[in-house]
Amino acid sequence: AGFQNYLVFVNQAATGLGNGFSWDDAFNDLQAGLAVALLGDEIWVAYGTYLASTGDRAVSFAVPAGVSLYGGFAGTEGDVTERVLSGGVTVLSGDVGLAGDSSDNSFSVLRLAQDSLADGVVVTGGYSAGAPALEQDGAGVQLTGDRAKLAAVVIRDNHSANHGGGILVTGLDCVLDNAVISNNTASGNGGGLLVRGSANASHLSVAGNQANDDGGVSHEGLALTISNSIIAGNLATGGTVHEIADHTSSATINNSLITGGFAGALDADPLFANVAANDLHLLPGSPAIDAANGDLGPQDDLEGNPRFDDLSTPNTGSGAPDFADLGAYEFQGLGTLSLSIVGGPVSEASPAGQDFLVITRTGDLSQPVTVTLVSTVPTRAFV
Repeated sequence: AGFQNYLVFVNQAATGLGNGFSWDDAFNDLQAGLAVALLGDEIWVAYGTYLASTGDRAVSFAVPAGVSLYGGFAGTEGDVTERVLSGGVTVLSGDVGLAGDSSDNSFSVLRLAQDSLADGVVVTGGYSAGAPALEQDGAGVQLTGDRAKLAAVVIRDNHSANHGGGILVTGLDCVLDNAVISNNTASGNGGGLLVRGSANASHLSVAGNQANDDGGVSHEGLALTISNSIIAGNLATGGTVHEIADHTSSATINNSLITGGFAGALDADPLFANVAANDLHLLPGSPAIDAANGDLGPQDDLEGNPRFDDLSTPNTGSGAPDFADLGAYEFQGLGTLSLSIVGGPVSEASPAGQDFLVITRTGDLSQPVTVTLVSTVPTRAFV
C-alpha cells in the first residue's frame, strides 16, 4: 500500500480548531502548515498577508522536499482548479519587524527544497543586509533544491545586500512559469534573478529591477532557457548590462522581448501598464501581444486567464495557439460592451472604418426608446 498524501489548509481568518484539516479548522499561521507537511502533501493558503516570523530575521517560509504550496484561495474551494487568482492575493511577507521598516525584515522570505512548488503567491519584503556573509543572496526566493518550481507568482520589492535581489537559483533543472519579477534590488549582480544552477523559464515579466550590474537577470550557472518572456526597464547602476548577462555562454533565449537586444529576442518597448506600481499588464498596442510561441509555455496566464486572440493585433506568434502573449499576463482586451435597447423599432449600424454605433429611430416617434450601454473591464489582482 502507498502513502496517503494530505491537504493542509491555512487561512488567517479561520476560527475553528486550528488543526489544518479543513478550511473551517485551518491553521492561521502558514509556518504551522509547513511544519506538518510531508513529501507529496499540498498546502492550500487563503487570501491574506502571512509573515515569515514574529521578528526573527533568519526565519523563512521553507517548503519541504516534494511539498506543493498553493496560494490564491478564497477559503471555500474543494479543488485547486477552483481558485480565482484574479479574485484576491496570498502574500508571503518578510516585513517581520517594525511595519514598513525594511531594515529589520527577513533575510530571505521563501525557500524551496527539492521537487517543491510555490504557486499563486506574492513574495515581498525580503532584506538581506545584516545576514551572515554567505547568506546575503536571494532575498525574495531561493530555489535551493533540484527541480524546484515557481508558478503564477509575483516577486517584488526585495533587496539583497549581495546578489540576486528577487530570486536566487542554485538547484538544477528548476522551473519558473508565469512569474512577475519587479522592483527588486541587489548591491551586487542580478537585481531580479540570479541563476547559479540551471533553470527553464517561460512567460516571465522582469522589469524595474536594479543592481550594481546585470540589473534584470544574471546567469552564472550551467544552463538557462528563457522563452516567451519580457525583460525590460531594468537598471545596472554601476555597470553596463541592464537587462540580462550570460556569464557562462549557456543561456538560450526563445521568442522573447528584451530591450537593448539579445540573440533570440525582439528589441522593443513592451508597454507595461505601470512598472513603478508593479503592474506589468500589457497596454493596448504592445508588441508583446499575440507574439509568443504557444508550444513553449502554460496555456493560462499568471491570473488563470486563457490565451486571448486580440483581433486588432496581427498574430506574429507561432505554435498552438499562435496568439499567446509574451510575459506573465495575457492581454484580455479593453473589456466588453453590452447594448440593450427597449422600445422601437430602431435600426443599428456601425459606419465602415468607425468605432461608434449609430442608432436610428424608425417607428412611432411618440414611443420612448431606452438605450443602456454597459462596459466591463478585465479584473486584475496580482499587482
